[in-house]
Amino acid sequence: MTPSESRATQLANAQGEVLDLLIIGGGIVGSGIARDAAMRGLRILVIDQHDFAFGTSSRSSRLLHGGLRYLAQGRLKLVREASAEKMILHRIAPHLAEPLPFIFPTYRGTEWKRWKLGIGVKIYDLLCGKSNLGKSSVLDRAGVLQLLPGLSPENLTGAVRYFDGFTNDARLVLDTLRSASHAGAMALNYLALVSANRQGDLWHCELEDHADGGRVKIRARAVANAAGAWAPGFAASRESNDFCQTTTCCNHC
Repeated sequence: MTPSESRATQLANAQGEVLDLLIIGGGIVGSGIARDAAMRGLRILVIDQHDFAFGTSSRSSRLLHGGLRYLAQGRLKLVREASAEKMILHRIAPHLAEPLPFIFPTYRGTEWKRWKLGIGVKIYDLLCGKSNLGKSSVLDRAGVLQLLPGLSPENLTGAVRYFDGFTNDARLVLDTLRSASHAGAMALNYLALVSANRQGDLWHCELEDHADGGRVKIRARAVANAAGAWAPGFAASRESNDFCQTTTCCNHC
């Protein structure tokens, strides 16, 4: 498949062969699965009943964070993984990962001590691969009030400043889908799953085409439910007791 192929051509191609994977949901999870699977040489179709990135993926905080709060919980592996992914995205798509500084003020009499947070944000930088989107720093009382003059000065001891990434969530989805498409995936919106039956080694899925009201039949070796908040709704629409309702790809639950 090439990005220039028409919707009708893609639909015809999808119906005329057995897919390796049908992905339900065209948000960031579904588009990410599609990109990864297509780059591994699998035959993919990702669908969405609305516009791509219509749901949660257009209503996020727009942050590419490294999980700073998990640092206090000692979950270093999770912080490292999230931070590394943030930096990878900044390297391959800098227009989707802009540096965004945060200031965390500290006050006398609270559990958040400036020296403790200062150590924490330095560790945070290291977990980002020694090259975060900006260098963390510790601010004294005068320094933070200069940056934030409207901040309450009572019992203020200073602050720490660290960086995360800011993204355009919907554009991130569309660029991921574009990359998946270049790798061979088919991506079609305004298609909704109606039913899914497992017969032998294949899933037989019926889709409703919201563009013309017709029905489309697809055969796939695996189905991934990446519909986010809409994922539980498939429990009522499925016709097979073993329909995969996880947000990860599996062949047979």
